[in-house]
Amino acid sequence: MTISPRFIEAQLERMSGLEFFATLNESGRMELARALSSAPSEIAIQVAVDEWIRTQTKRPTPADLYAAIKRHAPRQCGSVYLRGERGLCFNDWKASGLPDDWDAFLAWAVSGQV
Repeated sequence: MTISPRFIEAQLERMSGLEFFATLNESGRMELARALSSAPSEIAIQVAVDEWIRTQTKRPTPADLYAAIKRHAPRQCGSVYLRGERGLCFNDWKASGLPDDWDAFLAWAVSGQV
């Protein structure tokens, strides 16, 4: 899945009201964008940024964003994704009667809902 540069810029803009964001130079902003670009999907980025904005008052460092994305992104195992500690696979998702919809599964996988 391709992540739009416009989407990344919009997520950076969402964080612009946090303390110390205004002091960030262009190089620092590019590093934050690079960290967001490491996510497997735009959904993973949005969840990570949502969590940061809800729980923090200061702007994140690139390391903060890499960690937030890793926390919320599903792990790939073979051709299916595993969700967090429970390791629910897409095949398990379908077998439990949930829709055969990859986007819905991926949204759930990064949502933090159990």
